[in-house]
This record gives sequence, C-alpha cells and structure tokens, in this order.
Amino acid sequence: MAGLNLGVIPLSDRDSDYFRVMVNAHGWTARTVMSKLVKDFVQENKEEFDAAVTYASRKYGLTFDEVFHRLLEKKSLGEPLSNFSVDPEMEEKLNGLAKK
Repeated sequence: MAGLNLGVIPLSDRDSDYFRVMVNAHGWTARTVMSKLVKDFVQENKEEFDAAVTYASRKYGLTFDEVFHRLLEKKSLGEPLSNFSVDPEMEEKLNGLAKK
C-alpha cells in the first residue's frame, strides 16, 4: 500500500489542540483520521479530476495515463494541439489542477 509522507502539517496552535482532543476523545489515532480525510477528499474530487485529465489528454494529444503521470511528477504537458477547440469551463478546471 502506498503512503504519503507529509511531514509537519502547519496548523494554528488552537486547531492543533482541537484536533488532538477530538482524536483522543474518540480513541482514534491521528494517522487513521488523516487517512480517512485523504480518502474522502480523493473520492469527492475524483470525477471532476478525471474529467479535467481527460480534457487535457485531448488538448495536448496525450493519453489519460500520460497526463496523469506528468501531473504526478510535476512535468509540463507540453504545447496544446494547434487545432484544439478550447472549452472555457474545462480550462478553468485544468488551470486549477496546475495550482493544486
């Protein structure tokens, strides 16, 4: 199973204290809570993300997997195809991927 090494997550002292109290009060571990938060985030955003990656694959003439791996590795997608018809709504979503 893959994992994420996030190091220290910056929080205010108050938020950090509340998080620890909530975790302790429920008998959970911080790792369990963070794992659930990440899983929930991925599930909530996967469909929109997949649509943006599919759009990017058409825009740049790449496969879904090529776009996915380039984003994973923070690599450029290259130049868009010259005959590509831009969808402003999808461009906004795609630009959001690059900023996340």
